[in-house]
Amino acid sequence: MRRGSKRDMTTASRVHPGKRRTRTAMAVLVLAAGLGGACLWWGWSWLVPSSLARGVSAYNRGDWQEAARLAQERLAAAQDDPKALRLLARSAVRLGRFPVARSLYDRLGPHDLEAEDYCVLGLGWNLAGEPLEAEKALHAALQADPDHAESLHLLGLAAFQRGQVFEATQAAGRLARRPGWGARAELLLGMIRASDHDPAGAAAALARALEQDPAIRLTPSDPFSTRRLLARTLLQAGRPAEARASLRPALDSGADREAEWLWSRAELLAGNPDGAAAALARSGSYRAEHALEPEPAPYVGEARCAGCHPDVARTARASRHARTFRRGRDLADLPLPDRPVTDPDNPQVSHTLRRVDGQVQVHTRVADRILRAVVDYALGSMDRYISLVGHDEEGQTRTLRLSYHRSAEGSGWDRTKGHAVHPARVDDFLGERFSSADEQQECLVCHTTSSRAIRQQVGPEAADRAIGCERCHGPGGLHLASIAARFPDAAIANPAQAAPKEINQSCGGCHSQHFLAMPSARTAPDWTRFPGSTLPQSRCYTESGGALNCVTCHDPHTNAESSRPYYEAKCLSCHATSSTRGHAMPIPSGQTDAAFRSPCPVNPRRDCLDCHMPKVRYDWLHADFTDHYIRVHRPSDPTP
Repeated sequence: MRRGSKRDMTTASRVHPGKRRTRTAMAVLVLAAGLGGACLWWGWSWLVPSSLARGVSAYNRGDWQEAARLAQERLAAAQDDPKALRLLARSAVRLGRFPVARSLYDRLGPHDLEAEDYCVLGLGWNLAGEPLEAEKALHAALQADPDHAESLHLLGLAAFQRGQVFEATQAAGRLARRPGWGARAELLLGMIRASDHDPAGAAAALARALEQDPAIRLTPSDPFSTRRLLARTLLQAGRPAEARASLRPALDSGADREAEWLWSRAELLAGNPDGAAAALARSGSYRAEHALEPEPAPYVGEARCAGCHPDVARTARASRHARTFRRGRDLADLPLPDRPVTDPDNPQVSHTLRRVDGQVQVHTRVADRILRAVVDYALGSMDRYISLVGHDEEGQTRTLRLSYHRSAEGSGWDRTKGHAVHPARVDDFLGERFSSADEQQECLVCHTTSSRAIRQQVGPEAADRAIGCERCHGPGGLHLASIAARFPDAAIANPAQAAPKEINQSCGGCHSQHFLAMPSARTAPDWTRFPGSTLPQSRCYTESGGALNCVTCHDPHTNAESSRPYYEAKCLSCHATSSTRGHAMPIPSGQTDAAFRSPCPVNPRRDCLDCHMPKVRYDWLHADFTDHYIRVHRPSDPTP
């Protein structure tokens, strides 16, 4: 029974081979039909990509116009496709249509944005003149993708343009590790090193950039811009033969006045004045058109300048420019208090400043703790205001809490400007930490001839007391070679021959607002501290026909005059009555002599300063500053 059942079941389970083949064939056909349809669809989509895929491909190869067209084609069929919206927005920024891109990005949420979107937003904000917004977007790009190469590049360039050497160098280092970006990273590093007065480092980086990409350019429209910068750094490093080799392609291409001028400097540095004279003649008016351009030469230090220019050197050394930075033995001049100073804001805190073994040490007592620092250098002039910078026991650099001030009202030690009344951390009673190496760099840039020379104690310029001759006249190595060879060109920057705008830019490099967040209204008192920012806003400047500049009233080799009649005479030399006519500045086109030179209707002969350039008191600096935003003051103008 069981055997029969088993046999019957086995027999029943068997299928005739012909029927089995038929069923198998049918199953294969069904499966093949499904797979074939899928494969046919996949193959067709691969052979004929969608408009969006073709748009992405166009964008990746830099064809922004085609990418935008294909994105619009996709949006015509699916108007809210986030990928198409992103592609169109990215292309719009690349094509210079930032307002269009912003409206497109408004239709997307933050979750729809990728690193590339934040990067192009950074580009767009730069186009719109909003660098802070641009940097926010670029940092967001790196949060989305820490290795996004273009964002690294743009942030490095932005830091470089702000003079933030260390941040820019870090960006260049990260960029160098991205495939395909090595040459641009080395170019950026070369620019940074050149601006930081490191010619050997700059030359090495620029040479590596050209080795990786011989066509790489500083300026997109100038094929030899990188090679000329390389030649400059080689000359600064005292390597004229290599500089000539770098310039040869530019000279072989045809007339290049800048390259000829650099060639003349290479010949002069190599001891060939005849070759230098011939190249200088071929350079035409290049030097006259760039009167403030520093010579591509090694530094020699202010002591060498004083050997030939003793009178002006003596005058300059007595000025505040030469006394705005102190370190080492010069710190012995600091008028240290002879007893502990109670903190200006907390009577439970005291500060002791004393000299120990040639150092100035600061001990700050907070309850039962003693915080210690050693002063590295002092910034400012003794007859006005001096801040101290030092390092604590952990090596952290700080601006110390007490600064020295002196004015007609008296002298003493008070809380350093900008420091918190109630520090968030106890150790900040010693002094506030620098947030970065660039913050310290910002101080040194405007108080010394060369910040790198001070940081690393290299070069003869490191011996300058503060702002030496070569800060404004440029490195003097070629000047010495020119004098020795009796060369007709003095080979030194001469501000006296520069255009007024160039002079203002040179002085404004330090006497302008660069790093602080300032009120939007130029009439706000905080602007008074920065004449390089306020003077160009004045009507006297804008209507002077480009003639008014800092040295119209100030001699850069001496302290500013304190005589009121001196400055009033300057005012009346332009705004003169018929009896005191002067022609210090040309009359702007489109104006009559009477209209331009009309004197003040209130008092045409004196007291110009009280009304138009008043003193503004800054209690926290214990000083008065002259308002260079020359204007008729209104009752609504802010007051300190």
